[in-house]
Amino acid sequence: MENFFALAAIVVGSAILGLALAYGMRRKDAHRPPDHDDARLKF
Repeated sequence: MENFFALAAIVVGSAILGLALAYGMRRKDAHRPPDHDDARLKF
């Protein structure tokens, strides 16, 4: 039974991570950030 909960947690976590990633990518494409943001993101 513990394995089931571990598997469920991994699946749910992956789904949330994927959704967050897709949402972030779409938002970044919608309005491009200024040039000075690129330098800050690299660190």
